[in-house]
Amino acid sequence: MNNLRKISKKKALSDMVSYVVLIVIALSISLLVYAWLRNTISEPLRTCPSESVSLIVRDFACDEGSKSINLSLQNKGTYIIGGFYIRGENVTGGGFNNDLLVENHPELRTPLQMSSRGIFYFYDIESLPISGLRPDFQVNDLVFDYDSANNLVRLQIQPFIYDARTRQNFVCEDSVVRISVNCN
Repeated sequence: MNNLRKISKKKALSDMVSYVVLIVIALSISLLVYAWLRNTISEPLRTCPSESVSLIVRDFACDEGSKSINLSLQNKGTYIIGGFYIRGENVTGGGFNNDLLVENHPELRTPLQMSSRGIFYFYDIESLPISGLRPDFQVNDLVFDYDSANNLVRLQIQPFIYDARTRQNFVCEDSVVRISVNCN
């Protein structure tokens, strides 16, 4: 009978040890999953990663009769470009003007995609998921008027990226494209 009591006491002790070991294993697995998720999920953007954003003008054509310019743009960076600020200069050295260009074909874009301040969006702000201009993709036939300026000497295009988590645009200060166009 004495031996039976010793065995039952040992069994209770081994049950307790197994619970402790089980809790330690569960905590270890949860810490490993946390560390893996922390490295996998990226932080929200705080600034534009300008070294990874590159918007280039593939081609442009001036239509002097209708006072418009047709642009073909390509994303050569690694981020999806949400849109761009477009500014024009009508006198050499006169500075760039936001209100100089207005999109010529509003039926191709929703009203949210082009503002009168020279901001062009590659997406509809109300729609999700955000599409944007993906890396290595090209967009053709973006037509803008320069009728109010009478002529167009240079263009400045400044891309921005959109962070869906914070719902903010981040302007890429170091990724500005400036081209001479000389449209009369």
